[in-house]
Amino acid sequence: LITLFPALVQGAQRRVLAELFTSTTCGPCYSANTYLDSTFHYYAETTSLIRYHTWWPSPGNDPFYLANPSQNEARVNYYNIDAVPTIVVDGNVQSENYTRWRSILTNRASVYSPLEIELDMGTFGLARITLHAEEDFPTGTERIFLVIVEDSIHYNAPNGQRIFYQVMRKIFPSAQGKQVFIEAGETTNVEIPYYINPEWQIEHLRTVVFVQNEFSKVVFQSAVGELPPRPTYGYYLNCERRKAFVAPNDTSSFVFSIMNTGSSIDGYIIRTIERTGTGWDIRLTDNGGSELDSTITHELEPVFYVKFRAPARGGRGTIRISITPESDPSNSQELIFQSFSNDEILVVDDTPSGSDVITSLLDSMGEQYQLWQSYVDGEANPAGISYHAILWDCGESRNITLLPEQENYLRAHLNSRGSLLLAGSGIGAELGEDAFYRVFLGATFIGTHSGLVRIYGIEDDPLTDGLEFNFETRYAEYANPAPYNTAILRYADGECAGIRGGRNGFVYLPINLQDLAPTTARTELLNRIISWLLWYTDVEEASKKPEKFELTISPNPFNYATTITMLLPKDTKANLSVRNILGELIANLTDDNLTSGRHIRVWDAKNIPSGLYLITFEAENTRIIKKAILLK
Repeated sequence: LITLFPALVQGAQRRVLAELFTSTTCGPCYSANTYLDSTFHYYAETTSLIRYHTWWPSPGNDPFYLANPSQNEARVNYYNIDAVPTIVVDGNVQSENYTRWRSILTNRASVYSPLEIELDMGTFGLARITLHAEEDFPTGTERIFLVIVEDSIHYNAPNGQRIFYQVMRKIFPSAQGKQVFIEAGETTNVEIPYYINPEWQIEHLRTVVFVQNEFSKVVFQSAVGELPPRPTYGYYLNCERRKAFVAPNDTSSFVFSIMNTGSSIDGYIIRTIERTGTGWDIRLTDNGGSELDSTITHELEPVFYVKFRAPARGGRGTIRISITPESDPSNSQELIFQSFSNDEILVVDDTPSGSDVITSLLDSMGEQYQLWQSYVDGEANPAGISYHAILWDCGESRNITLLPEQENYLRAHLNSRGSLLLAGSGIGAELGEDAFYRVFLGATFIGTHSGLVRIYGIEDDPLTDGLEFNFETRYAEYANPAPYNTAILRYADGECAGIRGGRNGFVYLPINLQDLAPTTARTELLNRIISWLLWYTDVEEASKKPEKFELTISPNPFNYATTITMLLPKDTKANLSVRNILGELIANLTDDNLTSGRHIRVWDAKNIPSGLYLITFEAENTRIIKKAILLK
């Protein structure tokens, strides 16, 4: 008796991505395209095909290239394509003759994929994508692309070709795709809006979705979808960027257009809802340069411009614009444009999919800040802009965490006595050998750790005393401080988990902030760090004596613990105590001879009930009493 068992396949069925680079002015491209057209039916169920068109050979007038030159060029440059026809299979450039392509594509389809893609194109203008990652998915820096391709285009090309298939029309959300964080063994949902140009024949269109590692260029999986019918009315706001950095007294500009995606022409009401920013000159104009507050247009694709001029004092300028279709006023959308200039606080959310760990705390503290979200706004490059404090959260990233121009900016920021919080679990592995890491951060990269991690604060440290954390992490880093810096957190094995710099006023945490638990302890840690950074005075400034005794409490109200800062104009004996409203002593925080300058004490109130407390400072003939509110 012989029993036959089906072969076990690990992972998902692979749908190969084939990207062909071709041109209507290329003689050999005719043969290669004809070969693909005649054999594609053999592997159509396991292959997604996209054809990009180039601007060579001469005269470079390929109409499919000219219809979208920037995105065709972006993919050519990404793969360093220097000859056509060339095919790229799942991110690998192939050198074989086109007669071998069928075999290459068939063999590649037999290799399992660690990723499965479900594509829902049921709603016109919005692709809903579900990604199911296997346990062995190699998480890195992945990007997802939505590509509109068109078949059956008739054109008498110079090279003799007459019908064209899988022509790339548009890549959404951009030629660089959209960064997506895919967790091994988890499901990730992504939405990508798109539009259909009325010049394209919708019955000949289809979509290709693929996921690619940004740096290795490996394509993990692709999928193909059909487009739903075009609605009678519809529109798409085409706008590549909505935020910019601008130096004081300088200008920044934005452009947006309205793409009519319905089968009928519609009218659109464009109206400025709000302009904010003291001293900012913010203008909305049409394509002819006329300034607008509101207008109605029936153009097929009207274009508008937004221009900011920053005041000498800097700050933030914002304009809100509404776009309302006449056919359906309830389908109104808003565009918000912002320009950032010199200010107190900049938050850079450089995490793969966004985090509100820092911003939610700043909101609760009532602090004003500028927010740059890299996964939405692109890479942050605030060159020429000055901030008192920069809070830069890289999250969990094991590829590029900081670009060279960002390193240079942070160097200049620290050199100009700005303060910095830099957090992320991939910084040391990538930058550990750089001068920025070793000198400016004053750190030495030791290694990595995974699994259950416990972290403890350092006794008497103003930022971490009394705090402890635990988190399950796939990746954490060890980093030792330089002699002129201070360790503020330690792992259970004694290795350093955080560094405070007294020279430049910074905190470096080689961990993913989102992994820290419990949330109350994480909030308290960030509360202390941010308060310290905002109050930070460098060594030179610290040598200057305060003019009088001063006492500050931050945060206030507070939960768990608060930081108390004393300023002393001279050496003296000082007492700092906490009493309840009955005058009973709750805590004696200091009773020592102190030198002139700044002194920080942390009141750990985790075992104290909620209520109103009096912080009393006494030195020589001075007595300062301030109220502190403990809320739990």
